[in-house]
Amino acid sequence: MCYLAKDLSRLIMERIDVSLLKSLDQDAGSDIGSIKRLEHYLTSKGHDGRSLTSVLVGVHSLRIRDAHLLSSDIEEALTIVGITERDDYLSIAKEMVAKVAVCLLDITKAIDQI
Repeated sequence: MCYLAKDLSRLIMERIDVSLLKSLDQDAGSDIGSIKRLEHYLTSKGHDGRSLTSVLVGVHSLRIRDAHLLSSDIEEALTIVGITERDDYLSIAKEMVAKVAVCLLDITKAIDQI
């Protein structure tokens, strides 16, 4: 599960064009990460940036804390992602990929409205 989160993070979040976001939203602090910067940009344009990026935040939490996560931290990160099916890793993985796909679609729709 954490390996999947790492792969999703590499595939998506590490490819966010932070330089572009910095140029579009100069009010955001210089020390924030790519997801927070995206959230701030979406919010500044009238969208609910926190809600739109929450799945990415949960996946990122799983990625950066995988070696140190307690079971309660894993449960919290899965809740942030919106994972409801927790019977087996395959179900979790399928739902995580689906949630990320929907999240990216929703962000794309929000950006298209800007």
